[in-house]
Amino acid sequence: MNNKSKVTIKDVALHAGVGLGTVSRAINGAPGISIKTKKKIFESIQRLGYIPDQTAQSMRSNKYKSIAFFIDISNVSFTQIAKGIQNQLEDSGYTLSLCDIGQNNVVDKIASFLSGRNFDGIILSVPREDDEELQKLLAGVKIPIVTLDRDIPGLAPGISTDYSSSVKKATSYLLSLGHEGIALIGGRQENPAYKGQHSSV
Repeated sequence: MNNKSKVTIKDVALHAGVGLGTVSRAINGAPGISIKTKKKIFESIQRLGYIPDQTAQSMRSNKYKSIAFFIDISNVSFTQIAKGIQNQLEDSGYTLSLCDIGQNNVVDKIASFLSGRNFDGIILSVPREDDEELQKLLAGVKIPIVTLDRDIPGLAPGISTDYSSSVKKATSYLLSLGHEGIALIGGRQENPAYKGQHSSV
């Protein structure tokens, strides 16, 4: 077909020799479709130049294939974490939307970023756990929220970095190289990421 803009899902189904529902499920990653059938469908999509309407798909399925990540990007470790998350999401057809919340006006930044946008989930690491305005805002969010190195009242426990093991490994490595004068420089002791973590080497 020469006019790719007019190619529809019906054309794909006809070309692949399958039903409309099968094409739709294949595009949306639904289970129950054989690898052979999926291959046939995506070959037809490529051959015909069919471009799925992502907006219409999202409205029908309430899946937007997008995750919001709220962090202070001045923290170098978060940039590496963001890269790792993005790599995992890409494998599942999702995208990562990054919002730098910094240290100030965090609630306003999160509320503004979420306004008018749709996400399937949120990952966040905020400066303070005891921010009541933030707690109220997050209580009204109707999608899954995963915290990173934070324990926010009203939210399920999230992911915590094992700093203790990391420090031990780093120290052991330096000792194996013959170093003796080793100093550890850390952040604020009240940082929630360090709660309950102690290391002796």
